[in-house]
Amino acid sequence: MTRGRAAVLLGDAALLPRLLDDAALARLRSAVDLRPGVLTPATVRGALDDVDVLLTGWGAPPLDAALLDTAPGCGSSCTPPAPSSGSSPPRCGSAGCA
Repeated sequence: MTRGRAAVLLGDAALLPRLLDDAALARLRSAVDLRPGVLTPATVRGALDDVDVLLTGWGAPPLDAALLDTAPGCGSSCTPPAPSSGSSPPRCGSAGCA
């Protein structure tokens, strides 16, 4: 079975530790091939052609048609809740990465 490829898209790469701690990143890496680093609005264009799952968060650009056209293999997206929102599960979607 081929492992999926995932990427993290945030408004600012410095936000990653506030959304995903080391344990969460380790669990994520055990399930998928996680693209190194964090994509931002300035770096996302042209960087999603091999991504299956997109993890988004604060400040990420909208997953509009223009962005999704650059991610032909993306089958799902997931947005973790803000830390202040308690224990709500992540908001996830599928079929067209939306």
